[in-house]
Amino acid sequence: MRMRSSLLAVLLVTPLGAEAQQAPESPRTVASLQAGFASGSMGSNGASLGGTIVTDLSPRLALEATGTYHGQGMGADALSASANLHVLLRPRTERTVPYLTLGGGVYRTSFDMGNARFNGPMNGSAANGAGGYGPGYGMMGGGYGGYGGYGTMGAGYPGSGASNWNYGSMPMFYGSRMGALSSGPDGRPYGQRSFTDPAVSVGAGLRIDLGSRLVLRPDGRALIVLADGDSRTVGVFTLNVGYAF
Repeated sequence: MRMRSSLLAVLLVTPLGAEAQQAPESPRTVASLQAGFASGSMGSNGASLGGTIVTDLSPRLALEATGTYHGQGMGADALSASANLHVLLRPRTERTVPYLTLGGGVYRTSFDMGNARFNGPMNGSAANGAGGYGPGYGMMGGGYGGYGGYGTMGAGYPGSGASNWNYGSMPMFYGSRMGALSSGPDGRPYGQRSFTDPAVSVGAGLRIDLGSRLVLRPDGRALIVLADGDSRTVGVFTLNVGYAF
């Protein structure tokens, strides 16, 4: 009789213990360092380095604050800061949790106008259809100079009436907003020019728990920078290594 009573007690207690182990853990915050790669148009590619803080709001939602430095090739770089909402596609108690993310913030790009990348025609030489001044034709229409050659963008500097592009490999998104610039004795511009614009962040990633404290998070995002009715997209791919507390 005593054996039967003991067995019944074990059977009753065991489900309660199993439920306790499956109960959602308390919300936590993860601080991470991130490193990766940013890819934009016109050769604006480089390393991305920064940090994030992610705080759980519920079993399926988390809030992230992030700040990142982006290399944009020689003579250019960028900084971004944003707040983002993570939508967890599986309960946060699981070891590997995929998520979607959406948010917004600011994106600031700076150009060294003394760098050869941002001086002269877009293609860089007359041999590939981007010479000096003069009539020419482009893929997108408009007067792009090149000793009668062909240009890649086919657009003169907007609003200037000029038939050539003066800012080398700079994206049109920024070149169209350059305005007046200081120039040296050779007529080439110099100094630094920066642009700060709003940006929307859209992406996805994985939360991988490596232990009670260590969290690994591969992440890919599109930063959609907006200005004057136009947009420019920068892809950012990072690996985040974080500590939970």
